[in-house]
Amino acid sequence: MKARHEVGWARLLRHGGWRAFDATLRAVPTPFLRAALLRAGGARIGPDTLIMPGLRLENLDRHRGAAALSIGRDCWLGYDVHLDLAADVAVGDRVSVGSRAMFVTHLNVGYADHPLQERFPRETEGIEIGSGSFVAAGAILLPGTRLGPETFVAAGAVVRGEHPGRELLAGSPARRLRSWDGDAAPTPVARRSTAP
Repeated sequence: MKARHEVGWARLLRHGGWRAFDATLRAVPTPFLRAALLRAGGARIGPDTLIMPGLRLENLDRHRGAAALSIGRDCWLGYDVHLDLAADVAVGDRVSVGSRAMFVTHLNVGYADHPLQERFPRETEGIEIGSGSFVAAGAILLPGTRLGPETFVAAGAVVRGEHPGRELLAGSPARRLRSWDGDAAPTPVARRSTAP
């Protein structure tokens, strides 16, 4: 079996244990019990943080397990959020993450002998989300993403790199559509009328 030869028995056993942890986490019925189970697994979860059903943890066997996850106080993670923990994921206070958002900390095309490995080598880097930020539904944060405070990531955006904060990011790849200083409120986003 190729996977056994490439990663070894010890990692395969760790993988099985963490998959069981992930399955248990997904079966827990309330947000507060989910947070408690994550804390028991080594994650740092702040008070009054709600984690909705469907949270998916990936690559717990590659780095530090659940200890790679840090979420501040008063946060909200929506339904079916996907967190890749091949590197650290740090989320500040009062951050909201929409349903089906993905935090991807590693990219790897496949086995060591995959024909694209030379052109696209494995990359692993953590993700940081500044306090007061919002990551909308379906957004994808790629390895090395660092968002400053009060960043708004639009639905479906694909974000990479460092962003200073107090800005609206949208698109694929995400671009800054507007920014604001710390004292001024952002200009509201224009909305289309749904009236006939």
